[in-house]
This record gives sequence, C-alpha cells and structure tokens, in this order.
Amino acid sequence: MTPMLRKILAATLLAAPCLPLPALAAEPAAQQTTQTRAQQLVARLRDPDGPAMIVAHRGCHVEAPENSLAAFERCMRLGIDIIETDVQITKDGALILMHDTTVDRTTNGTGRVADMTLAELKALRLRFGTGGPDAPMTGEQIPTFEEAMEAMRGRILVDLDAKGPDLPAVWAQSLTLLERMGVLDQMTVKLTAGRDDHLLGKVPLLDKVTYLQRVTSFGAPLSDIVASHSQYRPAAYTVVFLNLPYFEEGVAAVRASGARAWAEPFWGATAGGYSDELAMLDPDANWGRLLQAGATVFLTDRPESLAVYLAAKGVRPFGS
Repeated sequence: MTPMLRKILAATLLAAPCLPLPALAAEPAAQQTTQTRAQQLVARLRDPDGPAMIVAHRGCHVEAPENSLAAFERCMRLGIDIIETDVQITKDGALILMHDTTVDRTTNGTGRVADMTLAELKALRLRFGTGGPDAPMTGEQIPTFEEAMEAMRGRILVDLDAKGPDLPAVWAQSLTLLERMGVLDQMTVKLTAGRDDHLLGKVPLLDKVTYLQRVTSFGAPLSDIVASHSQYRPAAYTVVFLNLPYFEEGVAAVRASGARAWAEPFWGATAGGYSDELAMLDPDANWGRLLQAGATVFLTDRPESLAVYLAAKGVRPFGS
C-alpha cells in the first residue's frame, strides 16, 4: 500500500461515526429444554381430562406385518399415541419382538423363539398383517427391541408386553437396554391385579417407567381394585371385561384417582363383546358405546379407522 493510500484510509476511519456495539442477549436463568413428543404424550396419558388416546396393538399392521418396523413407522406417521409390542428372549439372550412363543404364524419359519438364535431369527421374513399360512411374505425382518426403540426414540409411547417362559428376565434385560439407550421415559409396563401383586415392588423396571394397572373382570370390582392399587400411581387401568357394567361401575373411581380408563376392543372377548371388527360395520355401537361408558384410551387393531372416528366425534385431534 502506498503512503498516499495509507493517509486516505486513516482519514476515512477517523471520520467514520462510532457505532454502539449491539447489546448482548441476557443469559437465561435456566436452560429451557424442548420436550420430545413421547414426553408430551406421557403428560397427556397422566391427564384424565385430556383427549382420547389410541394404542396400536402390535403396531399399525393393517398395511404392514405386526410387530415390524414398518408397522411402527406407519403409526408414527399417523400420529398414533402408543404402540403395544411384545418382547421376548432368544436362545442366545437377545431381546426381539414377537407375540407368539413360536415363529410359525408370523414368519416363513418354524420353531420356538426360545430355541432359536438371533441370527436364525434374522434370516426369517415376516408375513403381511397378522400372518398365517396364506398371508403374503414381505421383506421385513423380526426387529430386535433395540432396533425398534431406536426407530421410535422420542416419537411415541411404547407399551412393553413381556412374553416367553421367563418374564422376570425380559423385564431385567429390558431395563438394562432402555437405561443404556436413555428411553425409559417413553415406556409403559403393566401388571395384572391379583395375579401379579406378588411382583409389585420386586420388578425394578416398574419404578423407572409409566406404570399401568391391568384389571380383569374375573376378580374384585373395578372400584375395589382402584382403592387397593392407587398407591402405585398407575396412569391408567387397562380393563379386560366380559360385560360392560363391570367397566362402568369403576370408571368414576378411576377418574377420581387421577387415572384413565383403558378399554381393549381389539377382540370382543376383552371388551364385553364390543370390538374393532364390529366397529367396521357400526362404530357408534362399539367404539361409541365404550366412549359413552367412560373409556378414554383404546387398545385397537384398527388404529387408522379409530383415529378418524375419534376426530369426527371431537374427542381427539386427527394426527395429534
């Protein structure tokens, strides 16, 4: 740079107005963390006055294999609230998703899950929908529990239904896995009143997840179960009943305890004869009747159709 250019530059800088520095933003008193959708859904499940909620039985398997990653992804794209899935242990100690004790119904293989290694199970392919010998084969594999939770991380609640000959082992291994992955906050687990009471306080997983109290109409009245089990703070009472009056008798007690009443119309025998299949013909006489009785959570094999119905009734936003 020549001496003349230096003089011109210096004069220009001296003549330039002094502009104030921009004010620094105040440091927030506490860092605000954004909740995941799963955490928001836990709060919703804990609110007995919140919108109705949908639990997809083994995922959204009307257009995908049950308990498959494709079925779970479909649920999440539809804005379903909870996925119910089945976890059991392989011969070599891996956690995989499968409802039956054998792979016969849902895959192109045969044999007991407990007698097969993870590699053997991964070599199989899942059949479409609920399976059976006439169901088309798909390219979907049996997911591990870890693969499924990674796909669903923060996006949806997951209701873990332990299966197989050693349920305590499933719960124990699930706790280790879920703690390592940091996804315990999106899990729900249930035990059955009466049958499983001896396990309360003995399953560490239950203290780390959202607890659900399962009830069957073969035992004491629902209101009595609420009185004896509310100390465990279940978010919902998942009620399996042979007749609707059993359910209706206890709904007020369920709500008064701060919990939700959960019905399971995926099969008529679990919901007093009211079912998804009948709801395809007359939704008001089935899903609508359960709504009228006080159900606000529905375990269903028809999550897509139920989502449309509940939105039309104004009790749940579509795709929420």
